[in-house]
Amino acid sequence: MKYLSLLSILFLVSSCQNRKNTPPFFEKMQGDWIRTNEEAGKATYEHWEKIADQEYTGMAFTLQENDTIFKEDLRIYKEDNIWNLQVTAPGEQPVIFEVTDHKINAFTAESPQNEYPKKVVYSLKNDQLTAKISGGGPKIIFNFKKTP
Repeated sequence: MKYLSLLSILFLVSSCQNRKNTPPFFEKMQGDWIRTNEEAGKATYEHWEKIADQEYTGMAFTLQENDTIFKEDLRIYKEDNIWNLQVTAPGEQPVIFEVTDHKINAFTAESPQNEYPKKVVYSLKNDQLTAKISGGGPKIIFNFKKTP
């Protein structure tokens, strides 16, 4: 009987967590990150924060001699039971990447109709956040470390 009760409790806890269904990786992305493999004379940053149960916002920007030379607004959100990564550059329409795979320490988002990139992969290993873009152009790897 104790065994059955324990299983029931575990099932109930699991069911409640699945309703929320937020991939644990999104929680780990929160905070400020600085790119560690940037060209000399430039500094690239990403910032992520949770703004709702199923929504995270972010911003990526690159500085060169204290001038912002690149900026994108980022958003991860769940719509119609599908997680999406939205990337918006100034003056451009948002590009939506559907999250096609997510694990504890990574997620993949794809937009086959986008010219470039078609695929974005974020991963976290040993406190290093990596973003890889590919498809329709060169593969670029962005390595980040969390800022204090």
